[in-house]
Amino acid sequence: MEEKYDRKKVEKEFDEMNEEESIVHWDSSRSDIITEVGNRALKLLDLNKKDFVLDMGTGRGRWALETSKYCDRVIGIDISSNLLKSASEIVEEREIKNISYFKGSFENPFEEIDLRKFEINKVIAIYAMHHLTDLLKKEAVTNILKFLKKPGIVIIGDLMWDEAPEKHKNEWDKVYYDEGESDFPSSVDYMKKIFVDSGAKVNYYKIHPLVGIIKAEYE
Repeated sequence: MEEKYDRKKVEKEFDEMNEEESIVHWDSSRSDIITEVGNRALKLLDLNKKDFVLDMGTGRGRWALETSKYCDRVIGIDISSNLLKSASEIVEEREIKNISYFKGSFENPFEEIDLRKFEINKVIAIYAMHHLTDLLKKEAVTNILKFLKKPGIVIIGDLMWDEAPEKHKNEWDKVYYDEGESDFPSSVDYMKKIFVDSGAKVNYYKIHPLVGIIKAEYE
C-alpha cells in the first residue's frame, strides 16, 4: 500500500494531544528515549552564542527552551496551533527573550514567516520527521537548504530503522512507534543518503535499533 502523508490528520492529532504525553512534553529532564535523543542531539549541535537555531516540529518548545540557553536566538516551528500557543505561554511566563514561535512544517517551513531572512545556521528536529513519507523527507531536506546558512549543521533525532522493526516489536511502545497511519519511519541508510545527496558530510549515532540521530554538516 502506498504511503500517504495527511497534513490535516497529523495537525489534528497534535492539536488534540494531551500535554503530558512524552512526545510533546516541555520538560527535557523526563526519563525516556525521546529525552535521551534530544539531549544527545543538543550536544551534537555544538552550540555557541553566535548560533541561530531553528527547531522544526518544536511542539511545546522542549528543545527550543534548551537550545536557547546556549545560542543567540531560536525559532521554533510546528503545525499545531495549540502546541505553539502552549509553547509561547511557557516562554512568556519565564520571560525568555530569544525564542520565537511560528506555524510551519517540513513541507512548508515558510508558512508564517520567511526563514530566509534570518541567519539560521543550525537546525534540530526531534521525533518529528518520521511523520513524513520517504519522498517528503527528501523534499524537506531541499526546503531546509533554502534557508540554512553555511557552514551549517542539521540534526535529526528520530525513529529510523537500523534493523527490521518486526524484530523489536516488543519495544515499539518504548520508542513511541504505534504503527499508526501517520508514522512513516525510514531506514537509516535512506536517511543518510538524502543528506549525502544534498551535499552534507553525514554521521549516524545509534541510540536503539529503531532510533538514531543523523548529523549532517554543510561547509
